Amino acid sequence: MRGDNSNGFSSSYNSTYSKYRMTGKIAASGNIMSLLYPTGFETKTSTPVWGNCFCNLFEGCTSLTSAPALPVTTLTSYCYYSMFSGCTSLTTIPELPATTLAYCCYYCMFRGCISLTSAPVLPATTLTSYCYYYMFKGCTSLTAAPEMSATTLAEMCCGSMFKDCTSLTSAPALPATTLAYCCYSSMFEGCTRLKEAPVLPATYLERSCYDRMFYGCTSLTAAPVLPATYLESSCYQSMFSGCTKLSTAPELPATILAPYCYDFMFSGCTSLTAAPELPATILAEGCYRYMLYDCTGLKTVKMAATNISASNCLYYWLFNVSSTGTFYKNKNATWNVSGSSGIPSGWTVIEYEP
Repeated sequence: MRGDNSNGFSSSYNSTYSKYRMTGKIAASGNIMSLLYPTGFETKTSTPVWGNCFCNLFEGCTSLTSAPALPVTTLTSYCYYSMFSGCTSLTTIPELPATTLAYCCYYCMFRGCISLTSAPVLPATTLTSYCYYYMFKGCTSLTAAPEMSATTLAEMCCGSMFKDCTSLTSAPALPATTLAYCCYSSMFEGCTRLKEAPVLPATYLERSCYDRMFYGCTSLTAAPVLPATYLESSCYQSMFSGCTKLSTAPELPATILAPYCYDFMFSGCTSLTAAPELPATILAEGCYRYMLYDCTGLKTVKMAATNISASNCLYYWLFNVSSTGTFYKNKNATWNVSGSSGIPSGWTVIEYEP
């Protein structure tokens, strides 16, 4: 099939766009750029500057078994938005060689492709806002994540990228040391077979960067090392919430906290018996709020805080933990709060020198 659509046939990703409707098993092949240019399409290296060019093109085509080649290396905004979303018979996808990305370029591209078992390498080193957002969300047969080379991140770039990929057992390497707002938010949320988390080398965090990253990963048994000493608000919010097999928490070396930095971080981690040592002496607003909520097996907490005056800093942080346990308290601390928002009733208190 050839086309002469150099001015584009989709002007908006959510209202004015062209898409196929098909029945029966259909295999697409050839160069996708041939739909835009009747000749010379082989030499094109970028999608058209207007963006949206292939958005929603095969969305919901449940009969599609294979996809055409996508050879360009420079993308434009929304170019592949939801392109194959809901293609439930698609088993393989083409190489994705693009190294220059754009806003929302791969957004929802393969969402709900439940027959997809593998994905190609993603070679881009610099990401853009929302570029991989929801890219493989709900690909329930995907067992291995694609290799990723990104070292420069952007707002929500990998948000919900593999959310609900319930067959995923391993995660890609994530080498970036400079993060961005919500960059990994919900990236592996609901990946119930994921057993091992990737190394996370960043020492300087950004707001909500790890928010819900492994939420509900019920097979995860160990957390990665978290070396960050500079935190931002909500940076670890709900990061391991609902990881019911997580038995050991990572060290948390930061001594200067940020508002809601550990909010809900380990809530519902029912196999956790000891909290990470908490070395900060001055708490921030909401910093430990719900942090260990519903950790029913938790028996040991060691906290250096002497100043807990910040609003909601310990709000329900130890709700529904073990009825007996040991709380190690800074010997210089003068505060005395008991219950779910302090030291659980029935626990033994031991003073220590930090």
